[in-house]
Amino acid sequence: MALCLKERGDCKLTLGLYDDAQTYFEKALEIQEKVYRPDHSEIGTITKDLGSIAFRKQNYPEAEKYFIKALNLFKKHLGEDHPFVGILYHGLSLVYLSQKIFEKALEFH
Repeated sequence: MALCLKERGDCKLTLGLYDDAQTYFEKALEIQEKVYRPDHSEIGTITKDLGSIAFRKQNYPEAEKYFIKALNLFKKHLGEDHPFVGILYHGLSLVYLSQKIFEKALEFH
């Protein structure tokens, strides 16, 4: 069920329907948190997606929170050199650039 909800969220995200996408991702995350242990990498994927939505809605503190959580999960399970880790570093740098926090942006770029 969580996978179906995530896929619906992905479709809504692609269409730019951020509030709808967020609702689907939050429901999927709720299910995954019941099924998986709290630090499972699958939780990282939806957490990253929620960060992307927050970023697009210009809710930078929320995006930062989600991206950092996903980053920590991916680093733990996939390693520092995995492409998902790089994607999250890039996402965090954009969060900080958007807020004109340049020194912090450089840490992740």
